[in-house]
Amino acid sequence: MKPSTTDRGELNRTIEKMFAMAQADEAIKQKLGDTEATLRFEIEDLNIIFATEVAAGQIEGYQGEPRNTPYTELRLDSDTFDSLFSGEITPMAAFMSGKLKFNGNIGEVMALQSLISDLFRLYQAAKATD
Repeated sequence: MKPSTTDRGELNRTIEKMFAMAQADEAIKQKLGDTEATLRFEIEDLNIIFATEVAAGQIEGYQGEPRNTPYTELRLDSDTFDSLFSGEITPMAAFMSGKLKFNGNIGEVMALQSLISDLFRLYQAAKATD
């Protein structure tokens, strides 16, 4: 695995900011509806694990293992994560190139597809405040 150009502490702070912003974001609230999904992200080169849970019209993201099961797991390195959330690579391109791996229910990932552009937007805004 190539060395990361992303700092662990910086990425953790950006992810935390992104989810704090997501909880108050009107565009996201409108899209959540009755969607229910739990995703586990593992950023392999930095040993970061965080969960995203969507239920009852709310989105929550936090460091650590998901509280709900079953969940869908997404694994990638920090540079791919940053490129993905910065809009430099699409999820499909990351998956097809082997940079994004998943295990679990693809239906959960697809259910969140409408939120992806909003999460990318918030990630970029959170990153800009560092």
